Amino acid sequence: MADGEARDWRGALERRYRRQLELLRGADGEDPDDGDGDGDGDGDGDCGGRGGGDAEARWRAAAVRAVRAAAWVARYPVHTATLRAQAAGRAAAIEWTWRGALVGVWFQWAGGHRLGVAGWVLGAAVPESAPLPVMVASMVPHYCAFGLTYGLARQALVARLAPAPAPAAADLLRPALRWARDRALLRGPRGAVLALYLRDVTCNVVQHALGLWLARALAAAAQRVGRGRRRRRRARRRGGARGAPPQYAVVAGALLARAAVRAAAYPLDAALVRVMADEAGLTAHGYRGVVDCMRRTRAPLYAGFARALVWDLALAWAAAEATHALLMLVWRCFA
Repeated sequence: MADGEARDWRGALERRYRRQLELLRGADGEDPDDGDGDGDGDGDGDCGGRGGGDAEARWRAAAVRAVRAAAWVARYPVHTATLRAQAAGRAAAIEWTWRGALVGVWFQWAGGHRLGVAGWVLGAAVPESAPLPVMVASMVPHYCAFGLTYGLARQALVARLAPAPAPAAADLLRPALRWARDRALLRGPRGAVLALYLRDVTCNVVQHALGLWLARALAAAAQRVGRGRRRRRRARRRGGARGAPPQYAVVAGALLARAAVRAAAYPLDAALVRVMADEAGLTAHGYRGVVDCMRRTRAPLYAGFARALVWDLALAWAAAEATHALLMLVWRCFA
């Protein structure tokens, strides 16, 4: 009995760290709150209800993609204003324009957004069934690939912060290619690769773990308020208090975790934006790195934070509600 319990414990621990490594590598390409309304981070929009046919699955996926596209369109000007506030150290007005949107977002995804194409390629090369030591070892080539694509992430920032008119795609691509060449030849180009990588990795893992903990805490609190002592005792015997938390708790926990992680990482994000803007030639402060930027800068690192947090939470909640409504509509149509 003890051996069986030990094996179950080791299996649960390995599954837990395997999931964290998948998030760390960016294999699923999304945050735990991925905007599909189901709060499970898989991006499929399936809340664990009854199974549907292929047609229903296609309509569910189309609903998720439609809401995600609408949320991206609405979030882009707000995110651009936040980046400008972080770079300048003062609040920037929201301009409802999408200048450089396609080029900037493509460069950002390819070079660093949620670990970008590096995580996607490595996730395809190393299967989920690989042993845990293999997944841990895969982080070394992942960091190397991330370093090669760092120039693309920096040029995505240029596409958003550069004054009008927007730079052409060729003008944005050339510095990124020079960066990749110098990095591959070990010439040591100046860049905040390690700081950006550690920021993405840490925020992904912490946000996922904190979201799960908050979801369970909210579910337990709701259970204590809404049920009597006898019902709670029966639920514990059935495993309800320790099982998967309900959907509303998962979504609320993910949103709260996202807000907490963003608040904690906002000064680091502001320093990273200023360092990358300085590297790209948009400013001339001569920062030697993120630590040097935080030590020398006099502009507030929390500039634009309150507005960014309010907009981000409002849009995330609206996306979750819209996705839930569309998925329920699809469910009723195929019922």
